[in-house]
Amino acid sequence: MAALPSHLKDLTFLLPDYSVPVYSTTPPSVFKTFLRSQKNLVSAYLSTKFAEHLSDSVKYYTALRDEHFSNSLGKFIDSALSVEKRSIVLDHVLVVLDSKPTLLTDPSDIKQAAVAHFQSVVSPPLVHYSSTASFPPHWQKAYTPLSNVSASLYDSVLATITLQEWSDVISSMPNNKASGPSKISYEMLKHLSGKALTFSLLLANTCLLRGDIPADWREAVVYPIPKPHDFDAQLKNTRPITLLETVRKCVVKVITNRLSAILADNKVLQGGNFAGLPSGFTDVPIKMLDAIVHQQKHNFTDDQEL
Repeated sequence: MAALPSHLKDLTFLLPDYSVPVYSTTPPSVFKTFLRSQKNLVSAYLSTKFAEHLSDSVKYYTALRDEHFSNSLGKFIDSALSVEKRSIVLDHVLVVLDSKPTLLTDPSDIKQAAVAHFQSVVSPPLVHYSSTASFPPHWQKAYTPLSNVSASLYDSVLATITLQEWSDVISSMPNNKASGPSKISYEMLKHLSGKALTFSLLLANTCLLRGDIPADWREAVVYPIPKPHDFDAQLKNTRPITLLETVRKCVVKVITNRLSAILADNKVLQGGNFAGLPSGFTDVPIKMLDAIVHQQKHNFTDDQEL
């Protein structure tokens, strides 16, 4: 028997269960028939193995999705919607300097470019109004205080925070969330007790009393994350996530809870002129928007057929 051809050696390496039978290279017609039969055999073998792999994969991912449905709804939703986890490495940024495209690779230059970009990503308002009296007539009516709502309703919004209220707000904050510049997480706040908890409450009440917050709370950590399309080293293809101080967010949560309760209990806002109030739901407007989108797609399809 002649030496085993290289392509048959590869087959024996890739398919451990495959063994090359005795064969002869002469006459050529017989050898061709042999190769054709081996090709059909290997193709059938690979098709069977691929079908087994596909079946095992379906069973595995079905079981994994069932597990996520029971233990992690977030992962289940991401899997069901085929959400892709995307990220970028900000080690190079393409900017325009002196009308010329320039690729920045120095970390300090990249940081400076990112800060400048995100500070200007939101355009300032075209018109500045000093009071509601300078608003256009339509918006004057919308922002004029309601005559049937007493201003005294809001007196309790900035009232002194009690220790129980402060503890309840801290306990209600979510875990596993990124922290602000100080790296103080919600989990750390939830472990405060004694003087540490009292001091944090004193800080929160001082903010309400003075109507101001510490200068450090005005700083934030901004992380650029990719938009649905490719990054291409351009900051315009990212959107920022801003991480604020957790204690500041707890103070805001106190005010939000109080204001929401006042608006809901006294029915200050009517009709669709509200969002996110206690006992409120978003299912109705979502269903309305979905119906509008569906109807528009249906009408577009009808127009295409005509």
